[in-house]
Amino acid sequence: MAEAAQEQDKVLNITVLGAPVPKERPRLGKGKVYTPSKTRNAEKMGALAAKLAMKKQKVTAFEGPVSVAVQFFRNRKVTAKPDLDNYVKLMKDYLEKAGVFAIGDEQVVAVFAGKFKSEREA
Repeated sequence: MAEAAQEQDKVLNITVLGAPVPKERPRLGKGKVYTPSKTRNAEKMGALAAKLAMKKQKVTAFEGPVSVAVQFFRNRKVTAKPDLDNYVKLMKDYLEKAGVFAIGDEQVVAVFAGKFKSEREA
C-alpha cells in the first residue's frame, strides 16, 4: 500500500509492505471489549512505516487540513469485500498513532483512495 499526505507543498510518501488489512470492529470477549489482533498488528506496522518515512523524508506533523491519496494493492480479484472505507479507517488510525497529524485524523479533509489487483502484494 502506498499513500501520500499533503499540506500545501509538504508531502509524505509511505509504503507499507504486505497485504492491506481492513479495520475490524471491536469484539466482546470475557466481559470486555478488545481490538482484534490482526487490526492491532496492522496498526503497529503502518505506524512504524509512517514514522520511518517521516524521519527519512524529514517531515514534521501536518498542522492544518490534510489531503490523503492512497492505493491498496491485493494479489486477488478486486471485489466489494473488504470495503475500501475499512482500509482507509485503519490507515488514518495508524497515521494518527505515528504522529503524522498534529491534532488528529479529523484534519483529513479529502481522501482519494482505490484498491487494485497486483501480481503480488506490496
